[in-house]
Amino acid sequence: MSLKARPSRRLRHNVRLDASVTRSGGFVLDTTVTDLSLDGCCLLGYFQPTEIVEIATRTIGTPRAQTQWVGQGRAGARFLTRREPPAQPH
Repeated sequence: MSLKARPSRRLRHNVRLDASVTRSGGFVLDTTVTDLSLDGCCLLGYFQPTEIVEIATRTIGTPRAQTQWVGQGRAGARFLTRREPPAQPH
């Protein structure tokens, strides 16, 4: 893939948010969100590739997401519902 074809990444924020992840079958896992952008987040824990989860935190609500990568006790998840940045004042 060329650098031009690669989509730009949104600004990421290092965070530490307590979260509960509901996995398929209704299994709930307590975890931590460690990286957050408008497109997705990084979760601590062991997940399956392409797994659909619902992430619940006090800060970001309960977005549904799909894991994009997994490894070393972490997973990158992309939100399935697009979140728009707040409007900038003129």
